[in-house]
Amino acid sequence: MIALRDGMPLVALPDGRSTCFDKRWITASIRSAAEQAGYDRWWLAEHIAESVSIYLHRDFAANSVEIPNLQDAVLTVLESLGFQDVA
Repeated sequence: MIALRDGMPLVALPDGRSTCFDKRWITASIRSAAEQAGYDRWWLAEHIAESVSIYLHRDFAANSVEIPNLQDAVLTVLESLGFQDVA
């Protein structure tokens, strides 16, 4: 078995390459969506990104995760918190 850096899965990119997971990508994406929904400098973005990061570290069994799976994880958290407008 391969030990991945920080216990995080690699992110499988659409072009077939893989890269290390970076929580800042998700945070920036959530902030952008929140701004479009009318939330300026939304403070919850970092917390939601951290939730996804913890899920990947603790509960995600595979060695890599595809972008659509990351999107689904973020959408699930946003919707469960009642922020469908951001999702």
